[in-house]
Amino acid sequence: MVAMLLITGVPALPETTNETITSYYLQPSKIPSVRSYMLWNGSFPANLTALSICYRLRLHYFRPDVTVFSYRDESGSEILTDHNRRGMQVEVMEYNVRVTTNIVTPLMYWASFCTIIDADAGRLAVFFNGKLMKEEWFVPGPQKLSQAGGTVVLGQDQDSLAGGFDPAQSYCGEITDLQVHSYALTDTQVVQVMSCSPGLYVPPGDVINWRTATWTFGEDYKTKL
Repeated sequence: MVAMLLITGVPALPETTNETITSYYLQPSKIPSVRSYMLWNGSFPANLTALSICYRLRLHYFRPDVTVFSYRDESGSEILTDHNRRGMQVEVMEYNVRVTTNIVTPLMYWASFCTIIDADAGRLAVFFNGKLMKEEWFVPGPQKLSQAGGTVVLGQDQDSLAGGFDPAQSYCGEITDLQVHSYALTDTQVVQVMSCSPGLYVPPGDVINWRTATWTFGEDYKTKL
C-alpha cells in the first residue's frame, strides 16, 4: 500500500507586497460542467524542449479527475496536471510519461505547485509549496514538447483542441499567478517563485505571464481580487 500525503492546516500564501493579484474561481456553483473553463488567448511557442508550469490554487471539490492545466496541439501531444484525490499527477504524452505523486491537494487552502519538464535532460520534477516532492527520469529524445497552434485551457482536459471536455474531469476551485516559462527553472528558482522569499529575482513567465495574459471564459466563474 502506498502512503498518501494528506496536507492539512496549510497556511495562506505569504504576503510580501501590496500588489493585488487577480484570481479566478471556476464552478462556484459546484456543478460539474463542460462549459466552465479558461482558454488562453495567447500563441504558444513551437519546438520547446523544456517547460516550467507554476501556479497557486485553492481546490474546493474533488472529482474523479481534477484537471487544472491542459496543453494540446494538433499532433495530439498533451501536457496536463491533475489534482485528483489519489495524488497530483502530471502527464507528458509526447514522451509517454505519467507521474503520480503522493500529494493530495488540500481542500479550501491555498497551495503552490510547480512542474518542471526538461526533455533534453529527461527530467520531470514536481514541487509542492516550494519542496521537491517527486522527480522522475525518462529517456531524452528529439521530440518537441510543443507545436505551433497549441492551446492552453485551465479547468478542463482537452481531448481535442480547446474542446472534448468531460465534466467528470473539470476543476472546481480558485487559481492565480500562473507562470509558464519556456525553460527549466532551477530548484532554487522554484523555491523563490513559490515562497516569495527575498534574495533571488525570477522573471515572470515568458510564455504565460499571469499579470498580462488574457483569457476567454466559459460559464460559471467569478473574478476575485
